[in-house]
Amino acid sequence: MGENCNCCNCDCKTQLCEYKCELNGYNLYGGNFIKKIYDNTNDNDIDNNELDIVSNVEYCPMCNTLNEYPNSYDNSQKKFLNNNIEMLYYSNFLKNNIIHNFNSIECDHCSSILNKGKFTIENVPENSENLSMPNDFIKNIKLFNLEDSFVKEFEPNDYQEYRSLSDEYTTNISKNVLYCNTCNFVILNSLRKIYR
Repeated sequence: MGENCNCCNCDCKTQLCEYKCELNGYNLYGGNFIKKIYDNTNDNDIDNNELDIVSNVEYCPMCNTLNEYPNSYDNSQKKFLNNNIEMLYYSNFLKNNIIHNFNSIECDHCSSILNKGKFTIENVPENSENLSMPNDFIKNIKLFNLEDSFVKEFEPNDYQEYRSLSDEYTTNISKNVLYCNTCNFVILNSLRKIYR
């Protein structure tokens, strides 16, 4: 993961830190500083299940936000992990290219090693004329390698998936993917998996 990325709220540079639940509260550790996020010293009701759990986070000192990010991938379990805890979603996918930090990830379906690339999808705005037949204007997902060469395309599963891909993945960074050359399996920058 790069040294800095942009905050999902204010666009300032974030710092990579560890967030830890301890007896005295929730603390943030990063480089030369420790920041107390929440003080537990007056609470008698400490959740022992959380004690000593450490999470990797991007921390924004300007707006005081935390975003968890995965630091590894388990090929045998097919899971992204943040200090051995499964992550299903990465919330800062619009501004940080997390997915291309992973190498040697095997396809969930054919065990080929996934390639780094990006996707495009044409966004057809909804209007009164095309809402009556939304399936008629679903556009294909097009995959490209890092050299911008076309690799392949496939149709989204349904209208909802098409709308999600065209409406939510709005930045160039958000369209970074890992894809399989052998089958139609893709992992998006948000960690979402797609298979056709």
